[in-house]
Amino acid sequence: MRKKDEVENARINAVLTLTFSLYINIINISLILLVLLKTEIIKLSEIDANEYIFIPIVFLVGGIFNYLLLARKKPHEKIIEEFKSESEVKRKRGMMFTILYLVMSIGIPLYIAFFTTS
Repeated sequence: MRKKDEVENARINAVLTLTFSLYINIINISLILLVLLKTEIIKLSEIDANEYIFIPIVFLVGGIFNYLLLARKKPHEKIIEEFKSESEVKRKRGMMFTILYLVMSIGIPLYIAFFTTS
């Protein structure tokens, strides 16, 4: 994204990506425990329509938390300064780990859904 509003979009994209990853990881923990312990931590089959409001509330609270920690001016500037002098090899390695993390975060629930028996 090489536009004049790149910095603002980068902040929003980072907050959304981290919030989504955090949300997926919370679900992953409950799925992994479900597979290993054969016990549901979150009883999704028993949640009624009124309780589904908590799902977006958790997502929203995580987004606000990530915004306050990362997207405000001072924390954002510290992150930029920290990675300004990063070498090309280190940057590529970090990008590889980030992509691997995202693939695994999405892959674990898909693996559990398609390859485990209930």
